[in-house]
Amino acid sequence: MPAYHSEYNEAAGATLGGCLVLPLKSGPTGPAAISPEEFGSSRDLVDEAIYYFRSNVFFSSFELKGPADLVLVYLTVFMQQCLVRAAGDSAKTKASISSALHALTLTAPAIPGEAGFLVPGPFYAAPAMAEREPMRTYLKQLRVTLVQRLVAIIFDDEDKLSKWWKPFAKRRFMKIEVS
Repeated sequence: MPAYHSEYNEAAGATLGGCLVLPLKSGPTGPAAISPEEFGSSRDLVDEAIYYFRSNVFFSSFELKGPADLVLVYLTVFMQQCLVRAAGDSAKTKASISSALHALTLTAPAIPGEAGFLVPGPFYAAPAMAEREPMRTYLKQLRVTLVQRLVAIIFDDEDKLSKWWKPFAKRRFMKIEVS
């Protein structure tokens, strides 16, 4: 069974460092426009990453089929990092986990070609000089949006990390180790 790929691989749009930049339903301002009416009840790139996470995380390899897959891979690895942080939080309350995850989004993310980039390997080419800051801003916009939506779904009714999400903190998508 192959991994799930993005439905937006064939979509037309600008790219930054090879990653497709498409509008999002909600989130902070940035290179991706915020356009809730464009999606209605359908998923944007961030919703898609959350939706496919629990099945894609089991794969040790991922064949790229388009520029939206780069975004899907990046968000999957970042979501894995979020779940590792959430499962490792000693207080394990919604407030403490939420603040820890939001703290992850405050730092400027590393971009391809820099030390500390989440996805090692040949997936991403280092962006041109003119694309570096817009790409950093785009990745930060995606991270903030992902954390906002993830916090809303990974907790149970008692404000504890859901038993349906917690085990995925131990999985390693594409054998990538995150902390």
